[in-house]
Amino acid sequence: MSRFAYRLLCLLAVAVAMTHAPLAQSRTQNDKAAADAVKNKGLPLLTERTMAFTTSEATWLSLDLSPDGKTIVFELLGDLYTLPVTGGEATRITSGQAYDMQPAFSPDGKKLVFISDRNGSENVWVANADGSKPRAITTTERDSYMSPTWAPDGEYVIAAKGAQLWIYNEAGGSGVQMTGVPATPPPAGGAAGAAPAILGPAFGKDPQSMWVNVRGSVRAGLTTRLVADESQADYDPHIPLRSSARVVGPYQIAQLDRENGRLLVRTHEHEGAFRPIPSPDGKWLVYSTRYDSRQALKLIDLSTGEDRWLTMDVQRDDSQGGGARDRDVYPKSAFTPDSTSLITSYGGKLWRVAVPAGTAVEIPFTAKVDQKLGPLVKFDYPIDDEKLEVSQIRGARPSPDGKRIVFTALDRLWISDLPQGRGTKKEKPAAAGDAGAKPGGDEKPPTDAPDQPRADAAPTPAADAPAKPAPEPSGPSATIRNARRLTSGTDVEHGPVWSPDGQFISYVTWNDDDG
Repeated sequence: MSRFAYRLLCLLAVAVAMTHAPLAQSRTQNDKAAADAVKNKGLPLLTERTMAFTTSEATWLSLDLSPDGKTIVFELLGDLYTLPVTGGEATRITSGQAYDMQPAFSPDGKKLVFISDRNGSENVWVANADGSKPRAITTTERDSYMSPTWAPDGEYVIAAKGAQLWIYNEAGGSGVQMTGVPATPPPAGGAAGAAPAILGPAFGKDPQSMWVNVRGSVRAGLTTRLVADESQADYDPHIPLRSSARVVGPYQIAQLDRENGRLLVRTHEHEGAFRPIPSPDGKWLVYSTRYDSRQALKLIDLSTGEDRWLTMDVQRDDSQGGGARDRDVYPKSAFTPDSTSLITSYGGKLWRVAVPAGTAVEIPFTAKVDQKLGPLVKFDYPIDDEKLEVSQIRGARPSPDGKRIVFTALDRLWISDLPQGRGTKKEKPAAAGDAGAKPGGDEKPPTDAPDQPRADAAPTPAADAPAKPAPEPSGPSATIRNARRLTSGTDVEHGPVWSPDGQFISYVTWNDDDG
């Protein structure tokens, strides 16, 4: 082979290898990216690709409304956007690899608090209302923060850290745990009782009372009734005050008194109650729950205690999809400053829902998405989609004449010819006079001494010796090769039974609509 041909073959081999190699970061690139990430307090992934598109819908939109009622801020694919309350084109105010979520306006509308992992772990961040000058007010690692909100004074931020609420100064600091701390230390050698999880803090009219989502049993000592007048709706005849026995679902809505730490459980939904949204005037409370299998928003008149359905078929909660994790159990909504409407999201859209009428009007929006992506890691895996090996065959029944077989596979009925089974050839039984005979007829009569072994007899195996397995029948196994669908329907089919004459097959069928 000439030198030129050899070089050409080497170049072709390299080209083929590069075609199938994954386009991932090299070790040198990884080391440099990690060093840059530490230096710049960023993320180490090299963003060599982009994905850009425009959308007019999205799911799980956690949002807030500015105090003047003019601007909506919401999260979309890890970036924050602002939008006029009347709708239009959204403006992206944060970008990059970090996942920014759950924004909330400060009481003066000049700042935002949100959750971001831009320093490598989820933490609470604060930025100007236009997204500029972001800074972290928590710097922990491997903690799960969610649902931050501003205290009414605008100087402190309250967020769920794990399953309890913490309060942080807007300027930073280590923070103070607000819930889950026992009032009295446990006795020596004893363990403190498990505190209920408290999530989703929200403020209404009263700055000393905070609405929360509570999960788990409210332990003794956390009162749930604060009145003793039988004429009032919240009267509780139990003395002394005790935790409510009305809690049914895993999540319920409660009020947390910031002065004494008492919880007042306000809902008893069988399917649970999620994400309280109090109105600024203190008259209404909205939360999500279920009406049978339909997700809905419910409205409570706090002055009378009466509740009603506000709107149906909204965003489903996440209590059945893995719990709160870091996204809370329901995306945040917000009341308008005059408490007459609720700004929320469901069905991929933004909505303005009239309170208490429940009339929903869509807030149209478009948002330009521009995501930075890491290198494409791609491998080719051959998939044989022409043959399918069924791993579970049920209800196989041979026909009365033994020539065909019907069975269920992939929830459908199949029929085929019954192949000949494998096995050994049956031997004819020996004649009565030939039993034990030797060739030549030289047979000795049996002896009367059974304990004396015969010289030509095989030794008797011991009683505890393992039995020898029967030899496997030789020959190829039977294989069904001409199976075909018995019906053309789409229902689930199983339990086939032949008629005695082999002319008919009865079976059981059902579907999701008719049963």
